Amino acid sequence: MFIEDTVETESLFLAAVLVSSGARILGVNVEGRLGKIHLALAGINKDVLAAGLSNLVASLSDSEDTQAFEDFSFLIDSSVLGSIEGNYHRLKKLVIKARKNK
Repeated sequence: MFIEDTVETESLFLAAVLVSSGARILGVNVEGRLGKIHLALAGINKDVLAAGLSNLVASLSDSEDTQAFEDFSFLIDSSVLGSIEGNYHRLKKLVIKARKNK
């Protein structure tokens, strides 16, 4: 568990990983050049993220080397990486919306 109860980061990727692990978005700060995401870390469960990554590794190991791109794409999209990517895009939209409303 993290020492801090909340954290603010400019890294949308880090924020997306943390949200996929159970962090809650508290707000977006767009005062500077880059948007900052403010997160509550109390709900983070690193075991959920670790299990998701382990499942992805196992699925990739079991897949055929000649697997079709569509199958590979589905495998990634339906894994924890798909969740992280979805959260990344959602956070990016939140920053864009906050800038427009500034």
